[in-house]
Amino acid sequence: MQSFFRIIAFFITFGVGAGTLTLSVLCKDLEQFYFNKQLVAQENRQLASLREKVQVYDALLVNLRTDPDLVHRIAPAVLGIRTDDPNTAYPLTGVKELQAARQIVQEDKNAVIPVMPAWLIRCCEEKRQDALFLAGGVLVLIAFSCFGLVKAQAKEA
Repeated sequence: MQSFFRIIAFFITFGVGAGTLTLSVLCKDLEQFYFNKQLVAQENRQLASLREKVQVYDALLVNLRTDPDLVHRIAPAVLGIRTDDPNTAYPLTGVKELQAARQIVQEDKNAVIPVMPAWLIRCCEEKRQDALFLAGGVLVLIAFSCFGLVKAQAKEA
């Protein structure tokens, strides 16, 4: 029963030490991974925005080809001028309302960006990275010296 606890203690100590060593060594690579993930997410958002604009322009071109009078109807709205046509309906929203709506849409798009975890930011600091490496090395040494050699001495006796 005592050897079972020694084995469990060895694996726990060695596992934590090896994990800490691995984290300290791979810290910069993990930082680069999250940076690349942010770049990919940003590019995907821009690509989706461009695809959306292309779809809108394609639909507008199709409408222009099928209805030549469409240019005369949308020109005042696009150019921002008022026409003398009594059947023209103008939106009740102003510039402030449109800016607020645009800002809300931009905030929704920016919420998707994956951010680097706070623990990884702290681990990537030079002093903490060195401390993690030393602590992991000490734990691995403790695992082998306290739990590995005791079992070998018991077999000899």
